[in-house]
This record gives sequence, C-alpha cells and structure tokens, in this order.
Amino acid sequence: MSLLPLEIQFLIIEVAEWMQWPKLAQVCPTWRRFINQNIHSPQFLAGRYTYHPDGTSNPLYFHRILTDITHYLYVGNTFRPCYIEFHDDGDDDDEQSSAMRGNPQIDKFDCRRFFNDPVVVPYHAPDAAATPVPVSALSNCSPINLNAWTPPSPPNDDRMIEQFTFSLEESRGNGIGPINGARVISLLLVRLLKSLIGWGKPEDGRGRGLLKVDVMYRISGGRRTLKFRVMWLDDEVFGRVRRVVRILH
Repeated sequence: MSLLPLEIQFLIIEVAEWMQWPKLAQVCPTWRRFINQNIHSPQFLAGRYTYHPDGTSNPLYFHRILTDITHYLYVGNTFRPCYIEFHDDGDDDDEQSSAMRGNPQIDKFDCRRFFNDPVVVPYHAPDAAATPVPVSALSNCSPINLNAWTPPSPPNDDRMIEQFTFSLEESRGNGIGPINGARVISLLLVRLLKSLIGWGKPEDGRGRGLLKVDVMYRISGGRRTLKFRVMWLDDEVFGRVRRVVRILH
C-alpha cells in the first residue's frame, strides 16, 4: 500500500463497509491513525447508520447493527451473533463456487469500538461517555427498505422462538420523539442476547443450529418501531453458507 498516494489509501478506507473498519485499522499505523481520527466524522457516521423511507418528513436514523445482525449461530451452548451470506441458487452452475460449498469464508468483526454509538438519531447524550451524533452528519447515509410487520403465519409456528419490539420513539411531554439514551451495547447485549439465552439448545438435540433474524418496520399509534422475529432454520442451510462474519462483543 505504501506505493499508493495517501489520498488513494484513505479513499479505500472511506468507501469500505463499516464492518471492515476494525480490520483495516490493523493494516498499518497510518491506516489505524486515520480511522481513529475520523471514526466520528460525517463520512464514517453515514456509513454505519441507515433509515427506512416511510414517507415522513423526519426520518429516524438508526444504527446498522440492528439490521446487519442477520443470524445467530448456536454452537457450544452459546448464541453467537453473525452476519451471514449464502450461495445463490445459480452458484451450483459454477464449478469453483460448487467446490466451495461446505467451506464458508469465516471473518470476525469487533464491534466494541462502536458500543457507545447511539442506536437512534436524533440523540442527546445523557453522559460524557456516549457519543452525540448530529443529524446533519447523516445526510448521505443510504436507506434500507424493511418489510412491514405482519403477524406470524402460522401464528403458532414452533420454529419461532422469540419476537420482540424495539421502539425508535418514545412518549414525551409534548408528544412523541426519538428514543433517548439507548446505545449499541445495551441493545446487542441486553435486548438481543438476553432474550435468546433462556431458550437453550434446539429441541431436537442438535449440537448446532442457526437462527434467522427478520427485522420489520411498524408504525403503531404514531410511534415507529422495529419488530424482531427470530426463527430456527433447517439444518440443511449450513451447506449453503458462503460467508460468516462473527460479531465479537
């Protein structure tokens, strides 16, 4: 990388996915210093926040950790949050892709660097440890289109082990406003993981399992919420996994 001008090197970092930043910070001292100095700049902030375009004039920006935890891998009596990509159905036509089946690429993402990020913006930091994020810094973030919430079908699907709500807004004295004080650490460790621990291992006694996390959008009573539905997948999906990013916490 030393042969490239610094401007080009820094551009590579800026256009990278936010989950790659901790790994890129290990490339060299120059890259680590650039990332550490700019991690809360508008360019970097826009890369780790998103919003659902619901037609309202005041979109609520929320952290991409909410949608980038796509699965939970159950192994060793532990639920491990992950981002997982699968082979497309057409990959079987490609000899190289077919040979890679059953040997997924394994990566790690250390999200502890972002634990003090607020989950929802606009946001007013309740203490100095939290990182306030100005709305103006998120003007260039990309939207994500979430499915609208629907009741489970069938309603008593035995594959579904948990369904819970994360409110993006809360009641205020003068109406409804963005939720205050929730940070990534509280959501990841308290809300998601704690809700799964009590369910234990799959009922069929498998030593491993894969849970899919569906994130849906709902407006109810004028309040915007995200609905999380967590369901067991059939064991055969392991053969279709192309890439696993373990989210370290």
